[in-house]
Amino acid sequence: MNARPFRLIAAATLLLGLWGCVDPVSGGSTGGTALYAFDSSTGQVLVWSDLGAAYDAGALPATSRTLTGASLDQVKNLGWGGMAMDATNNRLFLVSAAGKVVRIERVRSQNGALSSFSDIALFTLGNSNDRLGSSSVFGQAAVDTSSGTLYVTETTDTDARVWVVANPANIQDGTTVPLAEMRSTFGTDSKGGGVAASQGSVYAYFGGGDNITNLNTGTTYSGARVRRGSGNSFPGNTQVLVYQNDRLGNSGSLAFDTSNTLLYVLRTSSGAALNPPVVIYKAGAFTSGFDQTWDATLGTTQSTLRYLAHPGNKDWLVAGEMVSDKGTAILWVWKNPSQSGTVKALSAGSGEIRGVALDGSN
Repeated sequence: MNARPFRLIAAATLLLGLWGCVDPVSGGSTGGTALYAFDSSTGQVLVWSDLGAAYDAGALPATSRTLTGASLDQVKNLGWGGMAMDATNNRLFLVSAAGKVVRIERVRSQNGALSSFSDIALFTLGNSNDRLGSSSVFGQAAVDTSSGTLYVTETTDTDARVWVVANPANIQDGTTVPLAEMRSTFGTDSKGGGVAASQGSVYAYFGGGDNITNLNTGTTYSGARVRRGSGNSFPGNTQVLVYQNDRLGNSGSLAFDTSNTLLYVLRTSSGAALNPPVVIYKAGAFTSGFDQTWDATLGTTQSTLRYLAHPGNKDWLVAGEMVSDKGTAILWVWKNPSQSGTVKALSAGSGEIRGVALDGSN
């Protein structure tokens, strides 16, 4: 391993997740959480069965399990954050930047090479005519465990949307899935980067787009926005956090804590995370909407962060890095982020991690 990850680890042990909470929440348990990571350099899913033990030790041990297979080779160019756990149904999804999706069944007990269609399936989101354009890129993925629906971002610099894949467990290997999407009911968003879902609500991060107007005040906003919607749309001028400047950055990633109803938002601009990199909103912020002050922050100068993951039911937050448009082997882990938490940088050794998923069901 080169010297850079070691320097990061040494520095990270001294960093605390900053907390600016107006009204502290109750937090949650952390035990029984497994960490899944995808190494794009090898096409392998790496599994650590006890994230808590690794965090306490300050280092990731040898993997508990490793998953491989020809289908996983098809998604080596994983979308940033393109990995999602359906903990309710013991199922893992991986989504490539080109829109190929791998589904792994009974993932908690899988190990080694996977080839049976009952264990692993590969399908594609639409055909070339369904893309936003030849340069469109798929990114973060999320599963609403209450319905099993899979959500995936697709973006260009001038357009963006969220794909809605209902009943993804029923999609057979080799299938092309027809387009079903979520968009704003008014105007176009662009630079889509993040998605999270819980209990029928879908949250999406867009780095820009058409102006959004507060119909009560007439104030117009042109900056990045985080939308909340359901079904097949996001309300155009309501249920949106948006600012008149670059307060949110021009790209980002999302993670949702279902236990405490908190939305974690990673803010990046021109490829670098802002300071603080992660801001936190209570779900109630969307009822007031527009330029709300966030409720808390996490992190300090971790400028390399690119994507987030949260188990939903356990109090962990994990962020991965991007350096020179590639993932690294370093994962930044907050324990009890809802209560301030301390961040540690844990190294997977080598490789290029572009997505992680957490399973709090162990």
